[in-house]
Amino acid sequence: MLKHVLIVDDEKAILIAFKKLLECPGVEVDIAETLEDAELLLDNRSYAAVIADLRLSGISGEEGLDIIRHVKNRYPESHVILITAYGSPDLMKKAYSLGASHYFEKPVSTNVLKDALKSLGIVFKIAWDRGVARMGYEGKKVNSELDSEVYHFVFETAMELFEEVYEVSKNFPDEKIYLTDQLRRHSGLVCTNLAEAWRLQENRSIFLNKLSDAAQAASKTQTCLEFASKYNYVDNHILRKIDAKYEDIFELLCNGTKINMLLPKKQE
Repeated sequence: MLKHVLIVDDEKAILIAFKKLLECPGVEVDIAETLEDAELLLDNRSYAAVIADLRLSGISGEEGLDIIRHVKNRYPESHVILITAYGSPDLMKKAYSLGASHYFEKPVSTNVLKDALKSLGIVFKIAWDRGVARMGYEGKKVNSELDSEVYHFVFETAMELFEEVYEVSKNFPDEKIYLTDQLRRHSGLVCTNLAEAWRLQENRSIFLNKLSDAAQAASKTQTCLEFASKYNYVDNHILRKIDAKYEDIFELLCNGTKINMLLPKKQE
């Protein structure tokens, strides 16, 4: 049975990325940027789960709580997951008292959301093996505008992460210069391989290889950060924040179903 999921966040790039990461055979994802848009969708469709950010209109907003109320009043059987960067014990208590099924404080990785949705009975089916080795793309149509936004989200996120990684690595001891160099190198390669993939997208083989290289570089960056964390060179909160962002990049690049959507149109 087809499951419908609604994601509500005021950042369009995040909405597009999560839609790409969570949508799969059996799961259809709708997105909304405002409380009004979300309520309009909710008035016309019942959702198995709604993922809502707390603040949609600035630092004083609590629209996420309004969404919980709206959903539970109209569809008591539907589940709501509240996400916020401004968490507190009181907020968590209030969210659960209103009927939220899960409460998470940012950063939240896609895997955490998938596990939460699975606990609510939403099963994710992977149509292709993870990775690019066995991807099939025959007959696929691509929404170029959407895919361009996804690409720019991934690239801009990778650039921001490189800057964060560079700053973090400044605190590494001098005797760990090898780890410092490897960390910076792999983080930078995520960006350069993404740039090369986009410039060479007419050549499908090179395009896929470069995306694969970018995904591998992201994974290697995560591994270097784990080593740094083991020796207490990186604060655990900073590590989780950076790692969650790399996990989203890795998912977008490595999941066969999703990366398939990034492919340039096949010449007829």
